[in-house]
Amino acid sequence: MDELLELIITPVALIAVFTYLGQKFIEHNFKSREKEYELTLKNQFDKEVIKFKSDVEKASLRFNTKVTGVFERQASAISEIYSQLYDLEYSMGIAINQGMPLDEKYEKFKACYFSFREYWGRNRILIPKDVDKAIEQLLKDAFWCVENYGAGERQFLARNFEAGSKQKAQALELQKSIPIIMDNLRNSFRNTIGVTD
Repeated sequence: MDELLELIITPVALIAVFTYLGQKFIEHNFKSREKEYELTLKNQFDKEVIKFKSDVEKASLRFNTKVTGVFERQASAISEIYSQLYDLEYSMGIAINQGMPLDEKYEKFKACYFSFREYWGRNRILIPKDVDKAIEQLLKDAFWCVENYGAGERQFLARNFEAGSKQKAQALELQKSIPIIMDNLRNSFRNTIGVTD
């Protein structure tokens, strides 16, 4: 009986030991494979994140370059428009105060006026809407101011003093709006390019 017990216990013990060792081996194998897959997934995820970050940075750089170019063009257009506005205001003042109707000073004003109108028309998209509207009003007032003043001078030369006085009064009234519009434009330009007090 002892032999029988020994014959039964020995294989059972061996089976138990092999089962235990097999279980540990399988657990160890699964854990090592699990860590291996985990590291592989982590590396793959890290690579994808790095690639995504790189793509986002490239897109951001591309966008910033485009936007910078637009702002640069806008600042350049605003600067040129302001320069031409100054020339227009100056030539308008000379045409009104020192010129005779249809003389070279009037022609200089007209050339300056049409040159500015053409440049403004080509670059309207680059300037803010409120500035655009103010320029549009300024151009109307400046043109009619000089035209009315010239018409008044022509009426005076024709000895029609009443009509001449009326035309000159209209011109002087329009002339008062120009410094206000120019001041509004200066403020808008400063706000647009970021130069504020």
